[in-house]
Amino acid sequence: MKKTSVLLTCMVITGLLSITGETTMEPVTTDSDQIFINGDVYTMNQGMPWAEAVAVKDGVVVAVGSNSEIAEYIGDATTVNDLQGRMLLPAFHDAHAHPIWSGIDQLKCPVFGSPSIEAIQNEVKKCLDSHLTKSTGWVVGAGYNLGLFPAGNAHKSLLDAVSSEIPIYLDGEDGHSGWANSKALELAGITADTPNPELGIIEKDPISGEPTGTLREPAAISLIKAIIPGNDLELFDDGLLFAQNLAHSFGITSIIAASVGDQHLAAYKRLAEKGGLNLRMITSIEYGNTGFTLGPGGFEEVFANRQQYQHPRINVDSIKIFIDGVLEGQTAALLEPYLNTGSMGELNINPAELNQAVTRFDQQGIQVHMHAIGDRGVRAGLDAFETALSVNGPTDNRHHISHLQLISEADIPRFSELAVIANFQPVWGYPELYITEINLPEV
Repeated sequence: MKKTSVLLTCMVITGLLSITGETTMEPVTTDSDQIFINGDVYTMNQGMPWAEAVAVKDGVVVAVGSNSEIAEYIGDATTVNDLQGRMLLPAFHDAHAHPIWSGIDQLKCPVFGSPSIEAIQNEVKKCLDSHLTKSTGWVVGAGYNLGLFPAGNAHKSLLDAVSSEIPIYLDGEDGHSGWANSKALELAGITADTPNPELGIIEKDPISGEPTGTLREPAAISLIKAIIPGNDLELFDDGLLFAQNLAHSFGITSIIAASVGDQHLAAYKRLAEKGGLNLRMITSIEYGNTGFTLGPGGFEEVFANRQQYQHPRINVDSIKIFIDGVLEGQTAALLEPYLNTGSMGELNINPAELNQAVTRFDQQGIQVHMHAIGDRGVRAGLDAFETALSVNGPTDNRHHISHLQLISEADIPRFSELAVIANFQPVWGYPELYITEINLPEV
């Protein structure tokens, strides 16, 4: 028996305590790998919500009970973890995350949490001499708060003040906006004459027609990213490890990766084959041409070959559909116009195609994960699930719509009626600047 003391304020075990029924004890047939004693164990079992101790074998909880009951599972090789009265509870599942993107963002020039434009500029200045900047000739970062700028329109001159010679590009914290300085725009060939790409917006000065430096949605952002040296692929493995460590620090042990392409799948598989993937992943392969993750092969090629990435910790039977964009860029699809422009946003996918695609995947047993922020986008998603239900009948695919920033009251009951999970993110309930200064005045 090996004994350790656990000094954490909160301990988490993957898959802990999915035990039902009146008893939590099984006949002792083998010694456990680990036991946890002297804890406040929250079991999720209504019949016995609290316990003192837990026994674990091969990564599975085999018994929950009192210290004396769990002592029967101690063998010569069992590690005994003394919780010293601290709480042990089930691990958390994050139902919508972008682990690799998030990790890479932290490894470049992160400006997350910068409270002012000056603070962002100071962070970018620090990155001018970074190893990554010296190797690529660019400053590339992420995390600026759109709420610091009028209508979320960050101007190129503010980055020019940091450097007009080195190209600078930052992703917005919303993941749907980008900010470039004049040098980056020049290298990308973005001028007053450059038209908006399909499903993208190049913000321009209403008087001069010159690009302001703000780009909306991947179709426009990719005009810059396509010319940045040092593809993100070089950072995928390090980004994934960073994100995995961060997830574990919050007690998260399983994640739905909300939009992946073949490069992401390959990174997960590489880490898994090395024995280093300590997250259970559901990977949602990006459908369509919205440009977030897919390489030149496109969706059908990645989807057809997805089983090569299957692993006990990687589920590849999920797809991601971006129905619309975001409110702060006025690319989210609304049932009524935005108050200050009269625009209603747009759907990224034709409703007829959406209905057909969802019906197809539902029939194949594939989980459909949708991004929908505007109420028209949400309705289009629900309509597609309703079509699939009428064709295929009920399934247990656990389809879900993420974000749901605006929902028509008439559509709220449809989630239950169609067995669609409402996958909310509470970040939009927080009175952040881009909510109070951009979203609310627009809608």
